[in-house]
Amino acid sequence: MQEGAKGRAQVMEQLKKAGGRSVGGYLTFGEYDAVEIVEAPNDEVILRLAMMAPPGQVHTTTLKAFPFDEGLKMLRK
Repeated sequence: MQEGAKGRAQVMEQLKKAGGRSVGGYLTFGEYDAVEIVEAPNDEVILRLAMMAPPGQVHTTTLKAFPFDEGLKMLRK
């Protein structure tokens, strides 16, 4: 567990350096052990952060989300 917390701290530091931030981190029941909600300046930052994990130790699922009002504006175009 401590290794996971240390790894998370390293990723959060890299996210901050890249101009992003964590909205919240959660330990969960079910299919996923943990969920981290982040905001980043672009998709490249997220890709780099996702690739930081040692192979085989972390599996990621990325879901890109849009604020509701912005999503509606995109749909109306």
